[in-house]
Amino acid sequence: MTMVGFSTVPIGVSGSYDPTEVPPYRIDAHDRALFKQCRRAWDLGARARRNRQPVAGARPPTPGDALAEALAVYYFPGMWDWTRDVVQPLVHQALDRAAAPAQPSPAVHRLLDRYAAWARPRDTFVPIRVAADVEANVPDPLLSDRDLSTYEGGAVRYTARVDAVVWGGDDRLSLVSHRIGTGPFPSHELLALEEPTLTACWAWTHSMLDARLSAIVFNEIRLDDETERAFRRTVVPVSPTEIVLAGRQLGAEVLDMLDAGVSLYPNPTEEGCGGCPFRPPCQAMREGRDAGPILAAGYRARPEPELEEGRLGGQSWSMSRGARPMRFGTERGT
Repeated sequence: MTMVGFSTVPIGVSGSYDPTEVPPYRIDAHDRALFKQCRRAWDLGARARRNRQPVAGARPPTPGDALAEALAVYYFPGMWDWTRDVVQPLVHQALDRAAAPAQPSPAVHRLLDRYAAWARPRDTFVPIRVAADVEANVPDPLLSDRDLSTYEGGAVRYTARVDAVVWGGDDRLSLVSHRIGTGPFPSHELLALEEPTLTACWAWTHSMLDARLSAIVFNEIRLDDETERAFRRTVVPVSPTEIVLAGRQLGAEVLDMLDAGVSLYPNPTEEGCGGCPFRPPCQAMREGRDAGPILAAGYRARPEPELEEGRLGGQSWSMSRGARPMRFGTERGT
């Protein structure tokens, strides 16, 4: 194995070496945030590291999760020309399914109806794809003609969920990001600096070989507001240069993740530790005790995510370099 520009590329390997048998190193926005927030939590929970989660499993869907699934039906391209009065009952059914086994409160259903009335005159675009899972090889930040790979020769891939991609005319596309929560809306300046969504733009452009994304549409919904002030839509233009640099920044961070000597120090903060599922083993490590028994008894491997053909956003072709590009024109999706 020979190091080339910090990318580990197998050169002159003989015998039965087959790079397609080497599992890819996958990261997503959650793993990336953990790496920046706390190296110890990243090491324990990231899919490409120890890949642990509490035995109790993933948290139940929140009202925000369920509402995002309902919006995927609301903006489903195949029903975009349908009368909204026909679509809205299907949207409510999607909300109920996504919230199962619990049932969403009547207030969430009312919020969904109020959103439909608010959004109708503002939805001046055509949805192209909703709830899309995209995956792209991470580029080498130093050598523009190479992608990063592991020491064993495995691909390094970034995965992202894209809420929606819409066509607004002029042959330009926008990425829609549903931001559903409580409390005041963030400032426009903070939205303009939002990193995960810009990186999702890069992943879409890179995997679909389509460089026409020109804006991010932050579609904001507040669960704790019963008035029309519960909704806001902010458009942040993005340039091709910003998108390219987002991929390069991702590559620089992943290069640190791949370093065999990466330091796994904790970063205890009130915000970071408050909801962290790894506090028990972290406390054991802090006290110099063996965290192995705690991890063995209280944690298990995270299940692999599945891209389901036939569901909203399910892909039907390769999602990496060389993927089939999507083509759209003035005839809505042709």
